[in-house]
Amino acid sequence: MATKDSVRYQLKVILTFVKPSIWRRIVVPGNLTLWQLHTVLQVIMEWEESHLHLFEIQDARYGDPSNNEMGLNNIKDEHLFTLERVIPRQVGYRFSYTYDFGDSWEHVLLVEKILPPDKADNLPVCLKGSRAGALEDSGGPVGYMQLLAARHDPEHPDHLDAVEWIGETFDPEFLDIDEINQRLKLLAEHDYQLEELIDSEDIDESEAAFIFGDWVQNLTDELKQACQNLALRRDMTHLLTYLRDHRVKGTATGNLPLKAVREIVAGMVEPPELDDHGHKLRSEEDIDELIFLHTLAFASGLVTGGAQQRWELSEDGSLFLEFPPAAQVLQLFLSWSVRMRWTFNPLFSVLDENTTPMARLEMIRQLADQSSGEWLPFRPMAHRIGATAGWQWPDAHSPEHNQIMLTFGAYALVIDPMIRFEAVEFRQAEGKEHSYEHENSEIRFTPLGKSLLSVVKALVQQG
Repeated sequence: MATKDSVRYQLKVILTFVKPSIWRRIVVPGNLTLWQLHTVLQVIMEWEESHLHLFEIQDARYGDPSNNEMGLNNIKDEHLFTLERVIPRQVGYRFSYTYDFGDSWEHVLLVEKILPPDKADNLPVCLKGSRAGALEDSGGPVGYMQLLAARHDPEHPDHLDAVEWIGETFDPEFLDIDEINQRLKLLAEHDYQLEELIDSEDIDESEAAFIFGDWVQNLTDELKQACQNLALRRDMTHLLTYLRDHRVKGTATGNLPLKAVREIVAGMVEPPELDDHGHKLRSEEDIDELIFLHTLAFASGLVTGGAQQRWELSEDGSLFLEFPPAAQVLQLFLSWSVRMRWTFNPLFSVLDENTTPMARLEMIRQLADQSSGEWLPFRPMAHRIGATAGWQWPDAHSPEHNQIMLTFGAYALVIDPMIRFEAVEFRQAEGKEHSYEHENSEIRFTPLGKSLLSVVKALVQQG
């Protein structure tokens, strides 16, 4: 979340090569990360976060290095750089943002004003604009303009197709600034997580709060004790307490420094091995347990920080430490369900990136329907997970190969994190300790897992 002492930038955002022009005038805090700025641009230009994107600033490229399907070189991680760090405080300065490399929607961002901090209002805001956002997957600027022309002209040979594709109610000239600003406010309230914004529009917040509180209040003593003992929860409170009590500055890549890594790991319930098998510890990313914990804390809005910035508790992080254990566990589980990236293994990132928030919740809802407490075959369950998400393995050389890789993906993205929450137990076939796809591997939901899944199911049913 942006702090209240940052300068603000007034930017004019222009979608290039579209006539008449589509543009927006916005004011944003200078210490938004480029990732956060990307989410703002998705909202104001009415995109759907369905494609890759890239910033180009002073001969440097910023994006998501873990999702670089175009094979571009030297992509800097947009999560680690703030706007004011990479943009000169210079009126008239321009930089670019490209969305969807297929349709190639290019945006020019022009710095119109440098404004002082405003402690009363430091949220992104859209001041003015022209025309509705262009339609997703409409073929880029030329394709979009041709589509509108065909719909407008009854004599055009593609008129009927254009009417069917666009519909008759879409007005390309209509822009609702109030609605955009309402969505920007919600975006900021959800720590610039587009997934959470989508779900906040689908699930009534008062109903969600009721379900949350009701679950905590009516939990059995056995499940309350399970929450109290959960290693993941205890490790999270240890991480937050450490960041509260120590000054920890992020490395150049935004990771925790090695001194902090060693001290935090030493205090975990089951400390993972460091410098294992002759491999010297190089960074936080070498410790799966810690990088999962740290990323979950960030996705939950419990900590703030980044590259060369202090990692510290947010206001929500301080409140989290005062919650009863059951509330802590439920908050972490719901954050993992929707807000957190599901994998750190680049092998499976293509599946995670193509999984919508509602598909995630639907997968978990289906798991709730299967949570009988009995041992169940894992492979059919993994296939149902993949089918719900619409996963297809790129470059699979056969249907069997596709199913094998999707089974591995279901384990990495869904089951392994749920094991961390002690929501499921997993046993592999004897002698097949690394064959997750084996027909004899089984899964069983724990009482805590069944209870957590029931909350997600209730939220989905309210959506």
